[in-house]
Amino acid sequence: MTRMRRTAATAVGFGLVALLALTGCGPNHGTVYDKRHAAASTSSRRSCSGSGHHRHCRQVPVHHPEKWELCIRDGGKQGCKSVSHTTYDKYAVGQQYP
Repeated sequence: MTRMRRTAATAVGFGLVALLALTGCGPNHGTVYDKRHAAASTSSRRSCSGSGHHRHCRQVPVHHPEKWELCIRDGGKQGCKSVSHTTYDKYAVGQQYP
């Protein structure tokens, strides 16, 4: 396999893993058993370019937007899903979603 094909195959593999992580495998309805909120924040990562004596590295800011989650249980299935701020405020722990 050529380097380009390996790179493309790796990218497709990572894409599928990311898609599965985003869709989750928890229930789409059930009883809300927890609510989670994360405020917006900024972290940093190191970014480097060049090579040898011409290598230059710098810290790059990474913004993480505010996030709201409802954790739902339906029988033996449970999981948390990202929701809008409005949906987060609409449901209390113990209520049925949706």
